[in-house]
Amino acid sequence: HFADSLQYWTRDNALEIEVIKQTEEAFLFNVTRCRYAELYKNLGVSRHGTIFSCARDFALINGFNRKITLKRTQTIMERAAYCDFRYTFKKGN
Repeated sequence: HFADSLQYWTRDNALEIEVIKQTEEAFLFNVTRCRYAELYKNLGVSRHGTIFSCARDFALINGFNRKITLKRTQTIMERAAYCDFRYTFKKGN
């Protein structure tokens, strides 16, 4: 269900993503273009973009399902070439 929700985040090319793996246990993808990062950069407040946009990703997935974890080591907002989203689902308790 979470993967299906990406259609709302990517609408109007707000995010361009490259799916690496999508199974019931893992959803791994890279964001290769982020118009949110472009907006904050153009406004000269990229640091605020990291706080207001990128930082909420962890709370979002925790609220969606506590059995899903997110690992991300870099973001476009922080001047990386891409954002590396790695969601994994813990089956069981």
